[in-house]
Amino acid sequence: INLHLSTINHIISQGSESSSVQELVEKCLEYTRNFLEAEYGGAKIPMSNPSAPPRLFHSGDLDLLTEIEVSGSEQSSRWRRAIEEEESFMFPAAPPGESARSGIVIPVPRSDGRTGVIFFAGRSPRTYSAEEKKILESIAKETGTAVSKLQLSEDLVDANRKANLYLDIMMHDINNANLASLWYGDLLIERVEGESKDLASRVIDGIHKSSEVIRSLETIRRIEEKEAELVEIDLDKVIRQEIAHLPDADIRFTESGVRVCADDLLGVVFSNLIGNSVRYGGRGVSVNIHVERCGDDEVTVSVEDTGPGIPDSVKEVIFTRFRQNGTSGGGKGLGLYIVKTLVERYGGRILVEDRNTGRPHEGIAFRFSLRTHC
Repeated sequence: INLHLSTINHIISQGSESSSVQELVEKCLEYTRNFLEAEYGGAKIPMSNPSAPPRLFHSGDLDLLTEIEVSGSEQSSRWRRAIEEEESFMFPAAPPGESARSGIVIPVPRSDGRTGVIFFAGRSPRTYSAEEKKILESIAKETGTAVSKLQLSEDLVDANRKANLYLDIMMHDINNANLASLWYGDLLIERVEGESKDLASRVIDGIHKSSEVIRSLETIRRIEEKEAELVEIDLDKVIRQEIAHLPDADIRFTESGVRVCADDLLGVVFSNLIGNSVRYGGRGVSVNIHVERCGDDEVTVSVEDTGPGIPDSVKEVIFTRFRQNGTSGGGKGLGLYIVKTLVERYGGRILVEDRNTGRPHEGIAFRFSLRTHC
């Protein structure tokens, strides 16, 4: 019983430690071959794609496998048939005149109903006890379960890789189309007047929004795919760079001289918050950014504007993906979701409130914390 349990535990452990089907099956074959003192071990494992041929794995003396398969004996024929049809088989005692070998074939059941086999052979004759067969059946069962899980994982990785490839192609082509459209749009605006010029401006604005969506998707993908590699960053420099992208906006900022724990996506936080204030704040909106130290290892950053504000009912869900910001200008609902995700990525917290408490129509304030040490 102890041997049976330890063998099963070993196979389960290999299933959790292996990173691929090949690694798992090769380890299981090696372990089982040593357990049986067999010179050769093999496996036929069906692929997750039913139309794909099964994969064959080998461990040990391949010459022995060749000798068995080309011998032309009754044992050899039954051995090959058992492997092909995924059936149990054990070498009987060798008839007179035939080379004495040992061999066994055990089906590998899977959760999807498909079956593979594991098979082992030795150069010396031997029989397999009922306990050994029971252990081999348990090994086959646990191997089949582990293989199914790993194949699902490998399929998921492959599907994700393909999705990223298609997304890269799509984003590249859409960006190129947007650039061409913007170029023609600028030419059109120079040649038309009145209502036609207004319509052309709206077309260009729509193209800019399309480009923003593409950038947001790229940022979300980077956040979800790559683990944060945080370093201490000059906060003032990041804020100044984002302010420089909006030279005509009324943005006030007093430098703090602090460094914060973040990565190269920190600028996205400020570009979204400042950009929203400028875009949806209305004519004459002012934006104020200030940084306040909170103890030795944290700062609070506030981005406030004098725009129309946000209703309390919207504040509760404003950071949810695809929720719009509640202003008359609209929004795609990705920017603030990204802001919250990044702030939390850096170990901080973010909240939204009225610039002046109890007066939502006097503007909005986003306040978030950042660590000063990584």
